[in-house]
Amino acid sequence: MRTNSKVPGIRSGLPLRGDAGQSLIEMAVVLPTFFLLLFGLFQFSIILFGLGNATFAARAAARYASVNSASSLSPCSTASITAIAMQYLPLAPADTVTVSPTWSAGNSIGSSVTVVVKIVYPFKVPFAPQQQLTVQSTAVRTVVN
Repeated sequence: MRTNSKVPGIRSGLPLRGDAGQSLIEMAVVLPTFFLLLFGLFQFSIILFGLGNATFAARAAARYASVNSASSLSPCSTASITAIAMQYLPLAPADTVTVSPTWSAGNSIGSSVTVVVKIVYPFKVPFAPQQQLTVQSTAVRTVVN
């Protein structure tokens, strides 16, 4: 706050005319921008964390599917592969996660298995339109057992 003073460095305590409410206006301009950046950073961090988890979940599920083929003692199913992948997705919205395993040339030794993990995140940032961002990771392994 600026004040009237005839001596530099000494304040008389009387505010200059027109300065009342200046800090309130500055805060009204800066605060929404700050919160927009802050919430955007939070959302970006959550989605980046989800991408890392989706990658690890796809790799773990593909490894499980490659070890437990149709010819093994405990063959896997789509439900068991999905259960393995979901273990590695603790913060992902469960209703938006899709795990899609596919086998090339049947589920036999020497063929390949591809597991795609797809997560749809709601993008929630104040003052921005509601959107959805999709995180997808693919892992391919050769069936060994």
